[in-house]
Amino acid sequence: MIIIFLFNIFENFVFPDFNNRSIQFNPAGLIEPKFFVCLGSNERFGLSSLRTWTAGMQVRSSQLIFKTFGNELYRENAFELAGGFTVYKGIGAGIGIGVLNNWIKDYTNRFTYTIKLGAMFQLPNLRLDLCLNNINNPRFSEIDYLPISYLLGLQYCINPYVKAYFNTMGKEKDKPFFNFGLLVIPVKEIEFYTGINTENFLFEYGLEICLGRLAVDYAGTIHRQLGLSHTIFISLLRL
Repeated sequence: MIIIFLFNIFENFVFPDFNNRSIQFNPAGLIEPKFFVCLGSNERFGLSSLRTWTAGMQVRSSQLIFKTFGNELYRENAFELAGGFTVYKGIGAGIGIGVLNNWIKDYTNRFTYTIKLGAMFQLPNLRLDLCLNNINNPRFSEIDYLPISYLLGLQYCINPYVKAYFNTMGKEKDKPFFNFGLLVIPVKEIEFYTGINTENFLFEYGLEICLGRLAVDYAGTIHRQLGLSHTIFISLLRL
């Protein structure tokens, strides 16, 4: 329980968990109509007390996401409705509105809301994502609030089998950090990537396997002192 307080309130929801979640983090990425439902879990540093559960569904260009983090004494819940639309050929925009709940047993049960804005620019071999999160500075109290955060992502298609990515992320008063690497697609059913995250200098990696309408998505990072953090998602797709 004590280790939870090493993190700021809703720290797990300020940025995407891993690089393979960065495009889904941006509501402008929803402009491609599709249908899927997914269920996943993220565990930080191998500790069950630092586990986040996520359930989501996308219908056409709209998405519902529910996340919960904590245990029987302390819990953070987030519910987000997001949508994307095409502004012009190759240009998309999106908005997400979320309800946040912070619960502490026998102490408090607080609610607030958050707003997220996103944009996407797509060229034949290049994709640029921009996302601003918590733009309304949601507050639970004078000291408990979520800072404005941003993500600027760049993905370049080197050839049909290899893509390079570079993301810049940060919070309103903090210095930005970066993650970058390569995504490899040996066959259309398999994608994997590996890279570096400069926040605490984490080595990151991920793998996605598509088996018909079922997709399994795994990603992880390695911290030199704290060890492994990882996430796994299972999605049912209808293309």
